[in-house]
Amino acid sequence: MVEETNFDPTARTQAAAMWLVAGRCLATCYALLALERAGQADNADAIARAEHEAARLLSALSDSDEAALIEKFLADKWIRPKALVPRTWSHKDSDNQSSKGAVPRKAD
Repeated sequence: MVEETNFDPTARTQAAAMWLVAGRCLATCYALLALERAGQADNADAIARAEHEAARLLSALSDSDEAALIEKFLADKWIRPKALVPRTWSHKDSDNQSSKGAVPRKAD
């Protein structure tokens, strides 16, 4: 698919970072499906957690206001999971509110 476009997945851009993480998300989903088909879904917790973290990272990377986070990712540096919590929620509220379908508050 990339060969048919002028997109460079090796570039140091937001789109390239998103492309890489989206591929990781697809790969972990495929691994989860393979475990399910093999009757090993009980052993999928670690992969499900990895998928969760990758999806959160993809969401954060899609935000053009997160330039520092994008640069950190492109520099192959570790990104703390707490850095992926929406900026308008407190870390304590994040898990409670998002699981209830709450919409984040507008930043002041």
